[in-house]
Amino acid sequence: ASDLNSYFSSEQGSLFGADYQRAHRLADGRTLWTFQDAFVRRSNGSPKLVHNVGLIQSGNCFSLLRSGTAANPEPWLLPELTRNEETWHWPMAGELSTDGSTLQVFVVEMNEQGPGYLGEVVPTTNRIVDIRISDLAVVGYGLAPDSSDELFGFDTASDDTWTYLYGHCYKQFGFGWLGFDECAQHVKVARVPKGELKAVPTYWDGTRWNNNPASAVSIFNTS
Repeated sequence: ASDLNSYFSSEQGSLFGADYQRAHRLADGRTLWTFQDAFVRRSNGSPKLVHNVGLIQSGNCFSLLRSGTAANPEPWLLPELTRNEETWHWPMAGELSTDGSTLQVFVVEMNEQGPGYLGEVVPTTNRIVDIRISDLAVVGYGLAPDSSDELFGFDTASDDTWTYLYGHCYKQFGFGWLGFDECAQHVKVARVPKGELKAVPTYWDGTRWNNNPASAVSIFNTS
């Protein structure tokens, strides 16, 4: 931890800090990290808030993944759909495609409806971004089969047969503790065949899996 702190606080570090880290271990031994809201070091040394970035880690070496320029960094994912601090995109969970050639990452579109940044943030759309493993290029994106604000894909877990997509309401900013409580108590789950994030999911209704998203119930045990 002390080595990492030293790295990220030094001039050689590309980030001052970032939120919601997710680590994806790749078959070649590298690790792809994705982050929400990151303070990226500009070429003049000053920080800029960028709504998402990636870091590729190879051993003890880190390389920043972003768009824009060194003088004016921009988000790595979906910069063309981003209006800074108004409409932006946060990466959520992801899974390797069945052929292992791409990492598919759920990305939520967030919209500011309050008077200032993070005043009252509402999630609106759920997309899947395709990242080619060989060169980490973004090769496509589109709406998730369930693109609703239930956000199935906030987190994922896979067994030998299925990938499970956990939903989360993401009411964190502008909703106080009520938002956290609501999200925590309304965790729903859907599933798709393992690694097939673009397949139409089925939903757990408390008894069985079915194809009606309205039937999904919270799996959070309040007792």
